[in-house]
Order: sequence, then C-alpha cells, then structure tokens
Amino acid sequence: MRQTIIATAPATSTRLTPHFAQIVKQSFAHIAPDAARFGATFYENLFAAHPEYKPLFRAPMDEQVGKFTAMLGVLVNSLEETEHLARRLKVMGERHANYGVVAGDYDKVGAVLLDTLSDFVAEEECDAVCAAWLCLFEFCAGAMQAAAAESRLQAAR
Repeated sequence: MRQTIIATAPATSTRLTPHFAQIVKQSFAHIAPDAARFGATFYENLFAAHPEYKPLFRAPMDEQVGKFTAMLGVLVNSLEETEHLARRLKVMGERHANYGVVAGDYDKVGAVLLDTLSDFVAEEECDAVCAAWLCLFEFCAGAMQAAAAESRLQAAR
C-alpha cells in the first residue's frame, strides 16, 4: 500500500472546484469496474487500521461493500447537482450521528479512503487524484458533521 497521509496532504479548502470534480469523476470511472474489490480493500484497510470499527458494521460485508461503493457512485454522480448532493449528505450525516460517529472518526476514515485510492490509481496520478478526493471528502464530511450537529441540537430540545 502506498501511504497517503492526510496530515501531509496539501492543504485544500472544502470547495470542490470543477477541476477537482473532473479528476474525481475520471478516477471513479477507472475504479468503478472493480468497485467490489475497491470496497473490500477499503474495509480491510479500515479494520486493519482501526479494529474498533469492525463491530459497528452488522450487515454482511459484501452487502456493506455494495452500499459503500453505491454511495460513492451517487456522490460522484451528484457533483453538479448541488441540491441533490446537499440532501444526500444531510441524510447521511444524521444517520451516521445515530450510529455514534463523531468528528474524529471522519479523519480516520478519510485517511483510509485516500490510502485505498492510492492503491487503485497510477502512481503518476496519485497526488492529483488524492488531492481531489481529499477535497471531496472534506466537503462531504463537513456537510455530514453539520447535519449531525443540527440533528443533535434538535434532539436536545
């Protein structure tokens, strides 16, 4: 596994530029035919790095892999549909809050996602692809965390 460490990745804003969106789409198109292997590798990497997460996933792993890769596809295909993307991320954020996901979990999962991506793209494209996906991940994680915080506030009322 080529190591891609979030802490040393180039600083990005959470604004997903059209250029980054194009890189995300192109790289996902490359990964999509092998989505099951990508998803399985992601979870193998996640549980190797953070075994404490494994009990949180109760569904059979092939089902979880399918959900994960399908949701990545939805996110990638919604990049130009900002209202649709915002609604999806709000629902995902609320759902993940109900699972007990906290802010620090997003960074851990993001690092594993980038590490997994680095294994599926050509070495010469790795920096650009990981930077674009980091930007997408930061955008999605920020929106999901905001929705989770709003959900917790409403529940406390």
